[in-house]
Amino acid sequence: MLQTPYDPATGYATEVKHAEKGLSYWKVDVRADDGQLVRDTLNGVISVNQSYSGDGMGRLARINISSGLGLSMPAVGSGAAGLGATGLLNQTFGFDSVGNLLTRSLSAPTGVGTARNESENFTYDFLDRFVGHTGSGVTDIGAPGPPPLPTATT
Repeated sequence: MLQTPYDPATGYATEVKHAEKGLSYWKVDVRADDGQLVRDTLNGVISVNQSYSGDGMGRLARINISSGLGLSMPAVGSGAAGLGATGLLNQTFGFDSVGNLLTRSLSAPTGVGTARNESENFTYDFLDRFVGHTGSGVTDIGAPGPPPLPTATT
């Protein structure tokens, strides 16, 4: 059975744990004043750090996941993702002023001494409709763009 305590001041969940054994599955370590998660822990060993845009919109800018179990990926400068000794995932996001996702990058280990590196750029038409993307290390899923705009007839 799971138990989910809540912060009485904010109403946000603070943890998900096994009610009888007390094992923590997820725990909030740091929450920003506006309620956004800054750091949380999974199973007591996986640390998830989030950072947000400084533009007042609070959009997610970065997710970094690391482990205290000695799980690792190649260190900085090794020619791989460079997240350091305990990095499991590093993902960044870039948005324009209206909230369209413009860039996304991901670095994650795939095995001993190897890493997965992806980088994507997204484009939109003048109505802010998604029209396409380019990237490296990414598999194109073949998503269609928006329908063409109707043309004026005279």
